[in-house]
Amino acid sequence: MASKIIMYFILSLLMFSFSLSIVHSSNNPSLQIIHQNYLTVFSVSKSNLMGNDSLIQITYEVNKEIFNNTVSGNVSNIMITTNRTVYLFTVISNSIAVYNALINVTINGELLEIYSGIPDLIKVTLYSSGQSQVIWAGYLSSPSYVKGYAYINGSGTLTLQYLNGSSLLNININISANSKIIKRVSVALLNVNSTIKESHILNSIISINLPNRYQPYLIEAKFNSTIYKDLAPYSLAYSYFSTTLLPSMIWKANNNYVNFTAIEFFGINSSLVSFAKIVSIEKILNLSSFNIIHYIDIQGSDLLIIKYLNNLYYNPMYLSKTFLNGEPVLLAFSPNNYVESSANINLDHQVYLNGRAGEIVNITLNNSYQLIVIFTGNNSYNVTLITPSNIINTNITIGNTVFFSQKLIINYNSSFILISIKPKYTTGIIVVKQLQNGSIVFLNSSNYFISNGKLYIFDDPTTIYYIVYTSQQITTLAQSSVTQSPYNNNGQHLTVSSNSSLIITRTSSDETNLVIISGILIILLIIISIVVIRRKK
Repeated sequence: MASKIIMYFILSLLMFSFSLSIVHSSNNPSLQIIHQNYLTVFSVSKSNLMGNDSLIQITYEVNKEIFNNTVSGNVSNIMITTNRTVYLFTVISNSIAVYNALINVTINGELLEIYSGIPDLIKVTLYSSGQSQVIWAGYLSSPSYVKGYAYINGSGTLTLQYLNGSSLLNININISANSKIIKRVSVALLNVNSTIKESHILNSIISINLPNRYQPYLIEAKFNSTIYKDLAPYSLAYSYFSTTLLPSMIWKANNNYVNFTAIEFFGINSSLVSFAKIVSIEKILNLSSFNIIHYIDIQGSDLLIIKYLNNLYYNPMYLSKTFLNGEPVLLAFSPNNYVESSANINLDHQVYLNGRAGEIVNITLNNSYQLIVIFTGNNSYNVTLITPSNIINTNITIGNTVFFSQKLIINYNSSFILISIKPKYTTGIIVVKQLQNGSIVFLNSSNYFISNGKLYIFDDPTTIYYIVYTSQQITTLAQSSVTQSPYNNNGQHLTVSSNSSLIITRTSSDETNLVIISGILIILLIIISIVVIRRKK
């Protein structure tokens, strides 16, 4: 009797292991918030009296805001500090310096650290995915380090801008996420003298407003006291979050000389992994009045990155795209059997059918849902959720043991189905199906599972299924008749009882041998149970 109890206990634990992936959520998320805002105005004034240009003044204004902090809970506002500095430059006549030096760039996530072996650096700008971001702005009178933050979509070009007398000299460096680059350069620069004309500090509060999925988004940014905003439409793409390619939703807009971009990155079970907003402004003005020519170069960027530190994501093994009510849905499947998606997911379960591994996923969007199965190799199919047209109680004999079972009659013609039924019992379940030729096939144990008290069975459909309750051993046979052929399609021996119950003798491995981990679990449980029984004796 003890051995039978142990067997039922093991089967119950085994079936419990085949269940839905649990979606973990946190009511008090941990967030890393990075805000960086730069606005620079480089101005050169020259006199054009009598047709000869003569330099009057070089000014460089830098407005800077930097915030980087980890907070707990959702945040709608942050306190920031604005530093405003105005530099004055004068060119030293006939003074040229030649430099043969190194430039080192180290990128770690959103942080970029740059060493310039050349002085007179005034700005570092990143160009990535059609968007510019000012990483750092100021003035270096000697070789030194600078650092700043940026979102890099895989790769980009870093532009270091140096003051060369009254003009600017650019050095471009190709970069990629999480990398280190060393470049040797040789340049000749006109020497300048610098003074700080004025410097101010101002505290203020900025608001954080996140977009809604599959909805237009009003992107806005503030440079000094001017607010720029535009309503941006959305699109979907796979974008790099650091070095990981994830499903993302992108909002883009352009308003004259202002570019707006916002990106949401989605991780396991469609959780929000990160949000990035980039607003850049670039404008060049050439003005003249009273024989004075003004050249004004305005550039700035507003960066906001929010990282949801509790939400998980993985490098995808393969990517897939489907549609729900005409809306595109991006999916990414990781080797860990997790699914990342741009739409909400409330079902994610690994299946194995006809020699192919896959994931069955229920995606929801705007109160609509769609069941799909995606197999390795990026082949996706719709799955129809159905209920049996008839359920008949019967008995099945496996080996020398008779078990209570339910016969399911299915009348549905579809490529793939997911049968939903409230089982008599929720433990000790085996599912078999009867093919058109009468043979019996055991379903892979990953293709059926219990969720919220219901049994779900995934398959490419046939007409008859049996739910075998191995925890319900009986001694009498039911009266309903089942006639089977002597072999299933795997060569497994089957026997038909003379009094109308189905008798199955398993003499070879069927289509769905239990996975190695489950086998190890059973062996360990048996050993532990034997030890416990012997101790009681």
